[in-house]
Amino acid sequence: AIEEVLVEMSDNVDDDVLSWMLIKEILGVRIEGAAFRSDDVGADSVPAAVAWCAASKGVRVEYLVHLRTHQDLAAAETYPQGGIYLAVDGEKVSAIAKKFGANLAKLLHLNSHIVGLRAASRLLDKTKLQLPPRPHLRWMSNVTRHRNFQQLLMQFLERAVTPAGAVVHPSMETATKVVKDWIEQDIFPPDEIADGDADMIGSDSDLPGGVALRRVTGLKLHANGGSPMLRMSCPALGEHLLPWDVWMPVKGTWHRDVAVFLLHSVGAVSYRLWGTRCT
Repeated sequence: AIEEVLVEMSDNVDDDVLSWMLIKEILGVRIEGAAFRSDDVGADSVPAAVAWCAASKGVRVEYLVHLRTHQDLAAAETYPQGGIYLAVDGEKVSAIAKKFGANLAKLLHLNSHIVGLRAASRLLDKTKLQLPPRPHLRWMSNVTRHRNFQQLLMQFLERAVTPAGAVVHPSMETATKVVKDWIEQDIFPPDEIADGDADMIGSDSDLPGGVALRRVTGLKLHANGGSPMLRMSCPALGEHLLPWDVWMPVKGTWHRDVAVFLLHSVGAVSYRLWGTRCT
């Protein structure tokens, strides 16, 4: 078997990748263009959480999706660097697609500049072909209409939020009942600071006036398992500090900030939101 190394790509709006690749799973969500304050939370009901979604407020929401094709599972050779392949004399285009697990139709489309190119064409030695992207991770915003989006989103949320069963989405028929059960059982975690949390990336008191400007703007998982990662963002501060984003492991009280982010970005509600009205 060929070892798979998943690279993370940015979305290319000129290529409808979902027309020829499949979404295996959702591994992350992030917002672009704005940040929310933690103290903005105040949803009175689970369905009302939808109103807090970033998309409804004109903020771009992107999902990290794991893309692959049916054919790539049968790949016999390692994907060439840069996706450029030099054919061997007499080699068929269809054989090249099979060798690398590439989508044949997309391979032909990417190389349509070669006059008369077809699946059965035999190529001259060192004919240069551009291969379709291999299985990869891609940040995309146009996946919400995918037929399995809600299922994939819930699978991501259940993996990203601990412990199991600590998150619901308004699209779930049982969402309101689940949240009421949480409140009746009083299972919201206590508001306490875990050791070491105050020192993460320097405390907020280091910022001018002690203003807390850092915000969670993303959450993602590793394709092969491992701890969830959150993206912490800070806007520009005057002329001396540029805006920055950094990914770090989720730990301690950052679980609540992640829960606030998920509420604002995708409308998900977690009992990690202690002190928040979700009745």
